[in-house]
Amino acid sequence: MNYNRILNKTAWVALAVLALSSCKSDVWKEHYSTNSDIPTMTLAQTIESMPQYSKFVKALKTTYTFNERNMTNVTYWDMLNESTFMTVWLPTNESVADSLWEKYTKPIREKSAADHKKVGTEFLGNHIARFSHTVGSATRGRVMMLSGKGYESTSMTIAGTGYKAGGKNIRCSNGIIHELDGKVEYLPNIYEYLTSNPDFAAFGNWFKKYTKYEIDPEKSVERGIVDGQMEYADSVMKMTSVLLDEYGYINEEDSNFIMLLPKPSVLASQYERIKDYYTYEECRDDRDSLQKMYTYQAMMTDMFFNMNRAFNPSPADSLVSTLFKLEERLSEVIPYHVYKAPYSGIIARASDSVMCSNGKVYLFDEWPFLDSLTFLRPIKVEIEDEILTSEFTYRPRTITVDAFGNPSSGRVMDISRPGNDNWIVSFYAPDNLKGNYRLKMVFRRNTVANRSYSLTPVLRYYSQEPDLSDNKLEEHAILYQAKDGRKVVWSDVCGLGTTTIVDPDTVTSSVFAFPDCNFKTGRNRCKVSIECRVTNKLTHTSNLWMDCIILEPVIE
Repeated sequence: MNYNRILNKTAWVALAVLALSSCKSDVWKEHYSTNSDIPTMTLAQTIESMPQYSKFVKALKTTYTFNERNMTNVTYWDMLNESTFMTVWLPTNESVADSLWEKYTKPIREKSAADHKKVGTEFLGNHIARFSHTVGSATRGRVMMLSGKGYESTSMTIAGTGYKAGGKNIRCSNGIIHELDGKVEYLPNIYEYLTSNPDFAAFGNWFKKYTKYEIDPEKSVERGIVDGQMEYADSVMKMTSVLLDEYGYINEEDSNFIMLLPKPSVLASQYERIKDYYTYEECRDDRDSLQKMYTYQAMMTDMFFNMNRAFNPSPADSLVSTLFKLEERLSEVIPYHVYKAPYSGIIARASDSVMCSNGKVYLFDEWPFLDSLTFLRPIKVEIEDEILTSEFTYRPRTITVDAFGNPSSGRVMDISRPGNDNWIVSFYAPDNLKGNYRLKMVFRRNTVANRSYSLTPVLRYYSQEPDLSDNKLEEHAILYQAKDGRKVVWSDVCGLGTTTIVDPDTVTSSVFAFPDCNFKTGRNRCKVSIECRVTNKLTHTSNLWMDCIILEPVIE
């Protein structure tokens, strides 16, 4: 709050008169007294004339305001005597515990700066808003309080608290007063709930670790350049976080979010289960920090929903989480980040809920998400987008979608070699997790019955990023670990017979296991090689249309 930049009285009075005079006559009658006399008492004077609010008056007189981070010598009482137009919601004496009134009304010199800040933010500023906020039969919207919190306002309530009979729209020379049946509870936003609640300390502290505060140059007052660096006479800090950038700005008060949050015991058990997928190779010094970061991020995949997003026009029918991207949805058969009929589906399974200043947190006694729809997803490599690693003829080719529909991209890699010679093609699959997978190879229609050949796919996983010019490359290979514990190079001969050719034709391997995780390391460790062997060069061709390969996790 910045009360040192107060607009002059004339400007504010003109603005108030303009705002009030713009109301239609019927709205005026509903919102205001029929007494047409212009009120002369200020907000502060009017409240002081109402003895039932003497404790609130004392709190106003004994609490200093803040200019950004600096405490001023202006009290909240002084502020409500200024010309700045405000709206005040008066809490009842009974709605505040005596122990809190004792803190709120402590003599001004006995309060520390932290006390002034806390009382001003969590109590006084939580009942005061800038500008005129009248209440009528059509009122519905969001009011931003001086505390920085935004609360839903209707014709009957503010933040769920009702009004006293006849206590709405009391006019003052510099604002409006509403009398409440209780008080406006100071609510944390979803970020604050997650990072300050001791029950969620493990998760919240990790989330908070990625938060930092930086100077906001646009809102700060420059002093000048000293030793090549800009210094500020009045610096305003802004909060930034890579997690907020990724999952949604759940700290913003003018937003409306939903969070699906399993209870602490569920979070702990799921962390222990999911972290095994993110077990990195032992030689990495950062393996523990990588495991923790990506395990928590996997758990967060669909926790957050922005109700203001354009993709959530009918939230009762469906919701999309903050990671939803339309381009991804159009390219995938599986509807990732989409939840149909959420209020009778995933949200209905919540055991409890908590209101926050910018949305609601739904709490769960169980894990509400499916691995296959969140983090445990297939790794798909479109061959036509790859630069292949063997010397033969190949080129991307666009094919026509047939009448039966085409689940693929419509583009393939056309592979052949002069003289129908055998060929081997190699490429890489990134971002595998630890665990069991199947390899799927997808071919297209030119793979017909009279083209007789066999395909041998070999998949190797390397202890270091492969260098294809290294003649000793195989010495670095980590061979696949089979179910029985044997370490072997996974190799399977896949013959395309006349009875198995469809469009597209998918050849699937047996189950194999990655011994560790290579997720988001930027290293190419998984190499897939496919060898084509023609059975009769005189009568058959080595030409092949290849669409993609898919490393599909095995869901236990």
